[in-house]
Amino acid sequence: SEKFLLHQLLDDPKYQGIKKLVYTYDFGDNWEYYMTVIGRAAPTPDFVCLSGSGHPVAEDASSHRGWEEVKAAYRAAKPTSEQQERREWFESMVANADPLGLAGDRVNFWDPKQVNKDLVTMVERFEKMADESQRVQDQISAAQAQRRIKPENVFRMDGGAFGRGPMQGR
Repeated sequence: SEKFLLHQLLDDPKYQGIKKLVYTYDFGDNWEYYMTVIGRAAPTPDFVCLSGSGHPVAEDASSHRGWEEVKAAYRAAKPTSEQQERREWFESMVANADPLGLAGDRVNFWDPKQVNKDLVTMVERFEKMADESQRVQDQISAAQAQRRIKPENVFRMDGGAFGRGPMQGR
């Protein structure tokens, strides 16, 4: 969130004793995560998920309805061609593909070790993105200082700065 870091919210005296949180994610698809605070541990820079349920949602399922359609494709005794395509997409094409699919009880599969491994990977990816954004910003600032890029030729996207014109391709 741009407004709060989770520890800031939980450390704020106004919110002491809070037990339930709802986090909306995904820039327009409005995925809602319902979290229950079951206790506090000593601060750590690591994210750790202690419990959960259900198979991780397919990346780019588009919405809650899209994910429900993927699950319905596995429940179908005689899947339509569209449902068969959804199965193939989930098993091999999606970023977090699961070659075993969701047949049988796999829809309820939840692997805490994999979830926590994915959290570490996600944090590393975000740190690399931040480093790259800073590197690009430094290049733009240096080019602006040398008057190679005019300020009006710089635009921002997702928190990073990107240049147009003389710096393109460098």
